Amino acid sequence: MSRAWVGGGDAGSASWVGQVEVVAKSDKTIVNQDFAAATEVELDGLMRVFKEAHEAETGQRLAIDGKRSLGPGKVRVAFRVVATADPKKKGKR
Repeated sequence: MSRAWVGGGDAGSASWVGQVEVVAKSDKTIVNQDFAAATEVELDGLMRVFKEAHEAETGQRLAIDGKRSLGPGKVRVAFRVVATADPKKKGKR
């Protein structure tokens, strides 16, 4: 599954691009995604949009597992798939 999104429309606009890579490690599933953004605020917005789109498409919630710089204005973010809360169960948050 590949995704490409470009926001705004001007040359300096933020985007999330690239191939979604899903890696299963022992007990956690990792989804890697590349983003291009000029500021941390733009990056936060892009990650939020990506997580919402992923959850709507697959039903899986994502949490940030790590970030790695790919050069100026580019970053690879590793998200881990987290279990959704069961409203019938009570416990610690």
